[in-house]
Amino acid sequence: MNGKRWMALLLALVMSFSLFACGAKPAENTGDNSQNTAADGTTRVFTDSCGREVTVPMNVEKIAVSGPLAQIVVFAMAPDKLVGIANAWDESAAEFLDKKYYNLPILGQLYGGKGELNLETLLAAAPDVVIDVGEPKGSIAEDMDDLQEQTGIPFVHITALTENTGAFATAYEKETKENHRLHVFVAEVDGETKYVFPVYGAGLWGAIWGYVALNSDKDTVYGVYFSHASETPGLGAEIATAQFQGEFPGKKTLENGEIALGVVKNGKVEKPDYQVDGISGGTITSVGVDAMLKTCLNSYKNFLTNNNEEK
Repeated sequence: MNGKRWMALLLALVMSFSLFACGAKPAENTGDNSQNTAADGTTRVFTDSCGREVTVPMNVEKIAVSGPLAQIVVFAMAPDKLVGIANAWDESAAEFLDKKYYNLPILGQLYGGKGELNLETLLAAAPDVVIDVGEPKGSIAEDMDDLQEQTGIPFVHITALTENTGAFATAYEKETKENHRLHVFVAEVDGETKYVFPVYGAGLWGAIWGYVALNSDKDTVYGVYFSHASETPGLGAEIATAQFQGEFPGKKTLENGEIALGVVKNGKVEKPDYQVDGISGGTITSVGVDAMLKTCLNSYKNFLTNNNEEK
C-alpha cells in the first residue's frame, strides 16, 4: 500500500466518523473503506488495512489510540474526540497545549514503548473506537481481534510503513485543502496570542512529527516541539532535544511570502534569520525536518500572509 493509499484510508475512516466539523465528505476513492451500514443507520462496516471487517458506530464521538503515531494523527484531525493518549506529551508541549489535551489519561501503547496498553484505563475512557496506526506486526490481525473481543470496543489498524510515511505531509495537505479544513491551535501565553501548527514528515528510519508555534505576527517562531518514532539515538533522535529545538525561537517563517524556515547542513547556514544548523551525523533526519516544515507550513501560507484570523 503506497503512502497516498494508506493516508486516504485513514482519512476515509476519520471523515466517515464525522470528525471534521465542516461536514466534508470522504474522497470517492476510499480503497478498502466499506460502505455497508446497518438497517437503522447507527453502525457501518469498515475494512481496515489488515482486511478485517470491523463494525463501528456511524457517528463516533470518542476515540482512543494505541500508539504515538495514531495519537499525533488523531490529535491533529479531531482533538476533541480523543479520550486518552498513548504516551504523555513532552513537558515542553505544556505551554502550547490546552490543559484538557495535555492532561488526557495515559492509555499506554500496544507495541513497543514503555509498557503495554492499559485496558483498565481504556475501558474507563469508554471510547467508541480504538485506532492503531503504524507498521503491521505479524500478529496484528489476531491482536486486534483479541482486544476487540476482550474489551467489546472496535479496534481498527491503518498501516503506515516507514518507507511511505514521507508521503504523509503531502497527502494530509492535499486532503485538508480539498476539504477546506486546516488545523490551527490558538493559545494565549502571558496575554499574547500564539498560533500552533501540527507538522508531519519522515526521518531516516520512520515518522517524525511536531508542532510549530508562531507569535501573533504569524511569522516569528515562538517555539517548536519535535518527536520521532525510531531515529538513531545521539544522531537523528537529537531533533527531540531542547538543544536542537532551542535553535528555532526568534527565527522568521516567511521570506517574500514563501516558507523559508528550515534546517540546513550543519555549518552551512546562509540565512540566519530563517535557518538553523542541522544535526551533525543526522543529515537525513535533518533533511526530513526541513522538508516537513516547508511542506506542512506551506499549507498555511494564505493564513500566515493574511492579517485576519479567518482562512
